[in-house]
Amino acid sequence: MRESDIQSQILIALSEAGHYALRVNSGQAWGGEVLAHDGSKLLLAHPTKIMLAPPGTSDIIGCKSVTITPEMVGRVVAVMFAVEVKRPGEKPEKHQERYLALMRSRGAVAGWVTSAEGAVELCQNK
Repeated sequence: MRESDIQSQILIALSEAGHYALRVNSGQAWGGEVLAHDGSKLLLAHPTKIMLAPPGTSDIIGCKSVTITPEMVGRVVAVMFAVEVKRPGEKPEKHQERYLALMRSRGAVAGWVTSAEGAVELCQNK
């Protein structure tokens, strides 16, 4: 199974669990008015470099709602989560681990998973 297939399953499962989640792309891309596209080449008018999320940013980010502490009964806050998706047998690269550690240090739920079930468990239980 491709990593993108797992990501799609995770997005659906997190949504069904009541969370808000979105797919994040990192790196850079090109944008502009498409003049021609033959399947292997793309010709753009006024090409513009588009900066995406920084390298290492998790594949899926989002938030879940949490009701907190007795003195704040009834108030709902969001807790951010960052989910790095890997195929079974694979592990995050160092820059991905650093991003997960940074998010955890800021109070987010962050980790890596290989399945939709693992993602829901990560986001529900922490």
